[in-house]
Amino acid sequence: MSTKKSKLPEVYGIGVLSEQASAKGRVVYKHPLLPEMRTVQRPDYGQFTLLQTRYLYFLLIYTVSLIFLVDQKGYAGFIPVIIGVVTWLALEIWFYLFCKGMPVNKAKTEGWTSYKDIVKRDKVMTIAKSLLTFALGVVMFVYSLLNHYDTIVIVFHAVIMAGCTVFAFYHLKLMLAK
Repeated sequence: MSTKKSKLPEVYGIGVLSEQASAKGRVVYKHPLLPEMRTVQRPDYGQFTLLQTRYLYFLLIYTVSLIFLVDQKGYAGFIPVIIGVVTWLALEIWFYLFCKGMPVNKAKTEGWTSYKDIVKRDKVMTIAKSLLTFALGVVMFVYSLLNHYDTIVIVFHAVIMAGCTVFAFYHLKLMLAK
Protein backbone atom coordinates (compact mmCIF):
# COMPACT_ATOMS: atom_id res chain seq x y z
CA MET A 1 0.00 0.00 0.00
CA SER A 2 1.43 3.33 -1.05
CA THR A 3 1.74 6.25 1.34
CA LYS A 4 2.08 8.72 -1.53
CA LYS A 5 -0.61 11.40 -1.47
CA SER A 6 -2.75 11.69 -4.58
CA LYS A 7 -2.87 14.98 -6.41
CA LEU A 8 -6.15 16.78 -6.85
CA PRO A 9 -7.41 16.93 -10.42
CA GLU A 10 -6.78 20.19 -12.22
CA VAL A 11 -10.27 21.53 -12.83
CA TYR A 12 -13.59 19.79 -12.97
CA GLY A 13 -17.20 20.78 -13.27
CA ILE A 14 -19.89 22.74 -14.95
CA GLY A 15 -20.45 26.41 -14.35
CA VAL A 16 -17.14 27.17 -12.67
CA LEU A 17 -15.80 30.13 -14.58
CA SER A 18 -12.97 31.34 -12.37
CA GLU A 19 -11.33 28.23 -10.98
CA GLN A 20 -7.58 27.72 -11.28
CA ALA A 21 -5.26 24.88 -10.45
CA SER A 22 -1.74 25.47 -9.24
CA ALA A 23 1.32 23.52 -10.19
CA LYS A 24 1.18 21.88 -6.74
CA GLY A 25 -2.26 20.45 -7.38
CA ARG A 26 -4.19 22.93 -5.23
CA VAL A 27 -7.52 24.13 -6.50
CA VAL A 28 -8.37 27.78 -6.02
CA TYR A 29 -11.83 29.22 -6.58
CA LYS A 30 -13.03 32.83 -6.82
CA HIS A 31 -16.69 33.16 -5.91
CA PRO A 32 -18.28 36.23 -7.54
CA LEU A 33 -19.67 37.47 -4.21
CA LEU A 34 -16.47 37.06 -2.19
CA PRO A 35 -13.57 39.53 -2.47
CA GLU A 36 -10.72 37.01 -2.29
CA MET A 37 -9.80 33.74 -3.94
CA ARG A 38 -10.31 30.66 -1.75
CA THR A 39 -8.30 27.44 -1.57
CA VAL A 40 -10.19 24.17 -1.73
CA GLN A 41 -8.71 21.90 0.94
CA ARG A 42 -8.16 18.23 0.13
CA PRO A 43 -10.88 16.93 2.55
CA ASP A 44 -13.40 19.44 1.13
CA TYR A 45 -12.78 18.64 -2.53
CA GLY A 46 -15.56 16.03 -2.72
CA GLN A 47 -18.16 18.48 -1.42
CA PHE A 48 -16.76 21.18 -3.70
CA THR A 49 -17.18 19.02 -6.81
CA LEU A 50 -20.68 18.07 -5.66
CA LEU A 51 -21.64 21.72 -5.27
CA GLN A 52 -20.02 22.65 -8.59
CA THR A 53 -22.69 20.65 -10.35
CA ARG A 54 -25.50 22.32 -8.43
CA TYR A 55 -27.19 23.43 -11.66
CA LEU A 56 -27.55 19.83 -12.77
CA TYR A 57 -29.11 18.93 -9.42
CA PHE A 58 -31.49 21.87 -9.78
CA LEU A 59 -32.53 20.72 -13.27
CA LEU A 60 -32.91 17.13 -12.09
CA ILE A 61 -35.09 18.02 -9.10
CA TYR A 62 -37.15 20.47 -11.16
CA THR A 63 -37.69 17.97 -13.99
CA VAL A 64 -38.64 15.15 -11.63
CA SER A 65 -41.11 17.39 -9.80
CA LEU A 66 -42.56 18.50 -13.14
CA ILE A 67 -43.00 14.89 -14.25
CA PHE A 68 -44.70 13.76 -11.04
CA LEU A 69 -46.88 16.85 -10.57
CA VAL A 70 -48.41 16.92 -14.06
CA ASP A 71 -52.00 15.70 -14.07
CA GLN A 72 -53.83 13.78 -16.82
CA LYS A 73 -54.55 16.91 -18.89
CA GLY A 74 -50.92 18.10 -18.84
CA TYR A 75 -51.59 20.79 -16.24
CA ALA A 76 -48.43 21.31 -14.23
CA GLY A 77 -49.33 24.39 -12.24
CA PHE A 78 -46.79 26.57 -10.53
CA ILE A 79 -45.71 24.10 -7.83
CA PRO A 80 -42.80 22.63 -9.90
CA VAL A 81 -41.58 26.18 -10.57
CA ILE A 82 -41.65 26.96 -6.84
CA ILE A 83 -39.82 23.69 -6.11
CA GLY A 84 -37.24 24.58 -8.78
CA VAL A 85 -36.66 28.12 -7.50
CA VAL A 86 -36.41 26.99 -3.86
CA THR A 87 -33.98 24.22 -4.85
CA TRP A 88 -31.82 26.64 -6.84
CA LEU A 89 -31.75 29.19 -4.01
CA ALA A 90 -30.92 26.54 -1.41
CA LEU A 91 -28.06 25.15 -3.51
CA GLU A 92 -26.67 28.64 -4.22
CA ILE A 93 -26.77 29.59 -0.52
CA TRP A 94 -25.15 26.28 0.43
CA PHE A 95 -22.36 26.83 -2.14
CA TYR A 96 -21.82 30.44 -1.03
CA LEU A 97 -21.55 29.45 2.64
CA PHE A 98 -19.24 26.59 1.72
CA CYS A 99 -16.96 28.94 -0.27
CA LYS A 100 -17.04 31.50 2.52
CA GLY A 101 -15.75 28.86 4.93
CA MET A 102 -12.77 27.95 2.73
CA PRO A 103 -9.40 29.50 3.64
CA VAL A 104 -8.29 32.61 1.74
CA ASN A 105 -5.61 31.95 -0.86
CA LYS A 106 -2.55 34.18 -0.47
CA ALA A 107 -0.32 32.52 -3.08
CA LYS A 108 0.68 34.24 -6.31
CA THR A 109 -1.22 33.10 -9.39
CA GLU A 110 1.76 33.06 -11.74
CA GLY A 111 2.26 29.79 -13.58
CA TRP A 112 -1.24 28.53 -12.84
CA THR A 113 -3.57 26.99 -15.37
CA SER A 114 -6.69 29.08 -15.84
CA TYR A 115 -10.12 27.76 -16.69
CA LYS A 116 -9.84 29.39 -20.12
CA ASP A 117 -6.66 27.40 -20.86
CA ILE A 118 -8.31 24.16 -19.82
CA VAL A 119 -11.34 24.86 -22.01
CA LYS A 120 -9.04 25.52 -24.97
CA ARG A 121 -7.04 22.36 -24.32
CA ASP A 122 -10.12 20.13 -23.94
CA LYS A 123 -11.92 21.12 -27.15
CA VAL A 124 -13.92 17.94 -27.68
CA MET A 125 -15.30 18.02 -24.14
CA THR A 126 -16.09 21.75 -24.42
CA ILE A 127 -17.98 21.27 -27.69
CA ALA A 128 -19.89 18.27 -26.31
CA LYS A 129 -20.76 20.08 -23.06
CA SER A 130 -21.89 23.18 -24.96
CA LEU A 131 -24.03 21.28 -27.47
CA LEU A 132 -25.65 19.09 -24.82
CA THR A 133 -26.40 22.06 -22.57
CA PHE A 134 -27.90 24.03 -25.44
CA ALA A 135 -29.94 21.00 -26.56
CA LEU A 136 -31.25 20.48 -23.01
CA GLY A 137 -32.53 24.06 -22.87
CA VAL A 138 -34.18 23.85 -26.29
CA VAL A 139 -35.79 20.47 -25.56
CA MET A 140 -37.23 21.69 -22.24
CA PHE A 141 -38.71 24.79 -23.87
CA VAL A 142 -40.13 23.02 -26.94
CA TYR A 143 -41.52 20.21 -24.79
CA SER A 144 -43.39 22.70 -22.61
CA LEU A 145 -44.82 24.39 -25.72
CA LEU A 146 -45.92 21.13 -27.34
CA ASN A 147 -47.61 19.92 -24.15
CA HIS A 148 -49.40 23.23 -23.59
CA TYR A 149 -48.07 23.77 -20.09
CA ASP A 150 -49.08 26.78 -18.03
CA THR A 151 -47.64 30.13 -19.01
CA ILE A 152 -45.49 30.29 -15.87
CA VAL A 153 -43.90 26.91 -16.70
CA ILE A 154 -43.27 28.00 -20.30
CA VAL A 155 -41.66 31.24 -19.11
CA PHE A 156 -39.55 29.32 -16.60
CA HIS A 157 -38.41 26.95 -19.35
CA ALA A 158 -37.58 29.94 -21.55
CA VAL A 159 -35.38 31.31 -18.74
CA ILE A 160 -33.70 27.91 -18.37
CA MET A 161 -33.17 27.77 -22.14
CA ALA A 162 -31.63 31.26 -22.09
CA GLY A 163 -29.27 30.22 -19.27
CA CYS A 164 -28.27 27.06 -21.14
CA THR A 165 -27.67 29.10 -24.31
CA VAL A 166 -25.49 31.65 -22.49
CA PHE A 167 -23.51 28.83 -20.85
CA ALA A 168 -22.97 27.06 -24.19
CA PHE A 169 -21.93 30.14 -26.14
CA TYR A 170 -19.69 31.39 -23.34
CA HIS A 171 -17.72 28.15 -23.39
CA LEU A 172 -17.50 28.14 -27.18
CA LYS A 173 -16.31 31.75 -27.08
CA LEU A 174 -13.63 30.82 -24.50
CA MET A 175 -12.51 27.93 -26.64
CA LEU A 176 -12.24 30.01 -29.82
CA ALA A 177 -10.63 33.06 -28.21
CA LYS A 178 -6.96 33.66 -28.93
